[in-house]
Amino acid sequence: WCPPREGTPLRAARLAGPAAAAGGGRVGAGGGAREMARAPAAVLLRALAALGLLGARASQETRVLLLRHCPRAPYPADRHPPLAPNNYTHLDDFSAQPFPSSAKWGATAGMCTPNDDFSAQPFPSSAKWGASAGMCTPNGLKLATFMGEMLLTVLGSRQIEAIADDVQRCEDSAVALGLTKHVHVDQALFDPLSAKVSGCAQPDWEGTVTAEVEQARDKLGSARSLLPRLQEILGKGVAPPLSDIPDVVADGYFVGGIRAASESIIETFKLEKTSFMPMAWGKLSDAEFRKLYTVRRTYFEVMYGGRDIAQRYASGILAKLLAVAALPPATVLVGHDIQLEAVHTLLGISWQCGPFATNSTPPLSGIMFTLAENSVKVQSVCPSLQDSSPVVVGGMLRLQTAGASCRRLTFQLC
Repeated sequence: WCPPREGTPLRAARLAGPAAAAGGGRVGAGGGAREMARAPAAVLLRALAALGLLGARASQETRVLLLRHCPRAPYPADRHPPLAPNNYTHLDDFSAQPFPSSAKWGATAGMCTPNDDFSAQPFPSSAKWGASAGMCTPNGLKLATFMGEMLLTVLGSRQIEAIADDVQRCEDSAVALGLTKHVHVDQALFDPLSAKVSGCAQPDWEGTVTAEVEQARDKLGSARSLLPRLQEILGKGVAPPLSDIPDVVADGYFVGGIRAASESIIETFKLEKTSFMPMAWGKLSDAEFRKLYTVRRTYFEVMYGGRDIAQRYASGILAKLLAVAALPPATVLVGHDIQLEAVHTLLGISWQCGPFATNSTPPLSGIMFTLAENSVKVQSVCPSLQDSSPVVVGGMLRLQTAGASCRRLTFQLC
């Protein structure tokens, strides 16, 4: 796992010829799933073939679904605000109207601090969300239950193993899916460093994030150009406009106007949408939200898209997939958006699913690997936000292994 052990390079099969796109099936009528067409560094998929693991279950397919947890109540304050003098921490400071109050999120008194620094109007309260900060909302758990019923068909097996990160919302999500009677908790699978797995070391956050920022200057410029429109929706709060707050790397974190817009505001809008609450006080269409979500995607790629950081959060997941011979017919791993981003980075895969923007990681979205003899199929899975058909399954990529040759890879699993 992380970090890689010296002298243990993975060898992988190079795909002979172009990958054949796999058609994606849709569960129910809701959707809008599109094929995923790009996998320039699909290391795991080729490594499975080179290590001779794909033929382990020639008589049946093995499916592994990595899923983000349920829609949760937002955190009231950002732990890494912009630098002084712009170090406002609360959402409503940036807005002319409050976000939903704690009553609407459902938190008990004292559990949530109002996030009103960025806004002229308050954001929804915890009572409106029906949950304490960071916990699954009631509607989020209902959505997980609806999705679980449909995932039984998608996974194609009654022998399902569910594994959750050692975080309450992940456990609650796995239980709400209702796919198995017992949910296993395994922190090391999702974050081996936090689980104190032997040999794991903290990545160089400062150097890795700084390098990602330098490579993404154009993307960051495009993201910053969207901040005035976001501010129009928010109105003027007590904090300076988001576009006036500079972006810098400090103590390993990318902080400033883009982070405040991404982590605090746009993420809250997404949580509102997936909890079936009015999004942005009803001022934001789905089409415009997808456009503004570019800010969130750009921030997330810069902050967590570096290879060494991604290795911390994905190495356990990839090691699990490489042990395909020991897997049951279907496995569901319930973690966080950071694990999906890490897999996106290390395997070089992209997706578009349902009503969400490209490479979005909304709650209860994920990536499903279907391992079969001589091929690996990867599909996106996400909620459609339609009662009649709560799950969208999108076709992404199928890699055939016949006639493949091998090459040495720089990526290693520790």
